[in-house]
Amino acid sequence: MVSALQFCPSCVKGCLLAIAVLLLLLLTGCGSKEEYLAFRGETMGTQYTITFKEHPDCAVKKNEIDALLRTINDKMSTYQPDSELSLINRQQSPGEFPISSELSFLLHAAKSVSDQTNGAFDITIGPLVNLWGFGPSEVLSGPSILEQNQVKSQIGMANLVVNSYSLVKKQAGMYVDLSAIAKGYAVDRLSVFMEGRGCYDHLVDIGGEAKLRGNNPFSEPWRIGIEKPHGGADRIQQVLHLSDIGIATSGNYRNFRESDLGRVSHVMDPRNGMPSKSRVASATVLHDSTMMADAYATSLMVLGYEEGMRLAQKQELAVYMILEESGGRFEERYNEQMKRYIGSDGD
Repeated sequence: MVSALQFCPSCVKGCLLAIAVLLLLLLTGCGSKEEYLAFRGETMGTQYTITFKEHPDCAVKKNEIDALLRTINDKMSTYQPDSELSLINRQQSPGEFPISSELSFLLHAAKSVSDQTNGAFDITIGPLVNLWGFGPSEVLSGPSILEQNQVKSQIGMANLVVNSYSLVKKQAGMYVDLSAIAKGYAVDRLSVFMEGRGCYDHLVDIGGEAKLRGNNPFSEPWRIGIEKPHGGADRIQQVLHLSDIGIATSGNYRNFRESDLGRVSHVMDPRNGMPSKSRVASATVLHDSTMMADAYATSLMVLGYEEGMRLAQKQELAVYMILEESGGRFEERYNEQMKRYIGSDGD
């Protein structure tokens, strides 16, 4: 018998990150099933699930998990109007603003990925996403050249200076959105918290970004399925066998709109200020840090297959992509680093 739990997060407005489409597969194994518990709740505009092995040395309560998530939201949420990040975004004029060490850590990580991708990853892209109709306001037509040029001045990581305890915005109207990296960071924090409470076998998932530790209830590596872009009855494109690693998936096939310019993807290329023309339908990345996997998966959607695989080779990333080919066909591509995690058809 096969049971499956689907993690299907809502789309975060104003964010490069597409809907992650991970499925947690609890497949019948050869051994006896051990007792596992699960905490579930809401955070960051989506849902979280923590599945962990119950034993005497594992002592954790759900209210502790929720409290930790609240502290993270208090710093970097764009939904919460009084969060540290929201208060900075509210300041439309250029200037220097004090920031916590935690926010500084995320901003430095985002800057690092931006440098590695030559600007394909950009946490200042919110105004561009809104301009093309993927924000809170409805947009019926494509933006004018004048509007595009005005927004371009508001985006760009070069316009942010991140210090240990301050953030400098060089341009007016800049808006920082950490949605493409914050969920992965929160996953990492929760995983460390679980280990600190003696819960070493666990899976932490926030909106499709996940960290796997130890084994699943059948004393086997966790099995994560990557969903086919077109869905359907046979929804699983590929199964990965994972332990002690983070995973993130981004995709563009559920969040697009039709305009007078034709079909427009919500994935924006901050390098040219236009919707991405990449044929990557989804990108999955494995990394010791779910935060980094989160950012890299978003980056691959912008970079496309060839540039994305070059980045993966340089950064030694395990990468799996689903490409949209002519005629509506989808083809899978993955590199050597990913091969060891792919399960057989007989699993």
